[in-house]
Amino acid sequence: MNTGDGLTGKHYSSFAQVTDPIAHVGKDDFYDNDYAGFLEDSWKFRPHLTLNLGVRYEIQTIPQPPIPNTATSLTTEYTSKINTDSNNFAPRIGIAWEPFKGTVVRTGYGMFYAKTSNSTWYAVRVENGMFQQTFNCTPSTCPTLTFPNLIFPAPGATPRPRSRERSRRR
Repeated sequence: MNTGDGLTGKHYSSFAQVTDPIAHVGKDDFYDNDYAGFLEDSWKFRPHLTLNLGVRYEIQTIPQPPIPNTATSLTTEYTSKINTDSNNFAPRIGIAWEPFKGTVVRTGYGMFYAKTSNSTWYAVRVENGMFQQTFNCTPSTCPTLTFPNLIFPAPGATPRPRSRERSRRR
């Protein structure tokens, strides 16, 4: 309803919107590959005592960020490369002892590595101020913003990927 006060559609004190100036759809389709292998062997030292030794290796590979934020040396360092944790060797040991017929006591130890959630990698790859940008507005800083018209595309110059990155995205 237009009350004639010049504030129709501007009854807000602040507004935040995230835009995607590159793909214009707000998504980053990426994949990760998880590889793992396990080796184990058992030794029977006595008829009632068995030792198991094993080792597991795991690696999670993530594609590198498509467009790093090179505004400062700090943002360049943290948005240009995702380090791959490649030293995930996890030893396992187990012992089984049968003190009497029908009773077995077992114990074991192992190191385990958890997978990093893809939402974490998404944040590193995309939420870096280049691929997705956040704009905070008030009625005075974004005077043309009226509900339901939002900021799309973002105000100001649209960053474009360098030619190498542009050809890599195809």
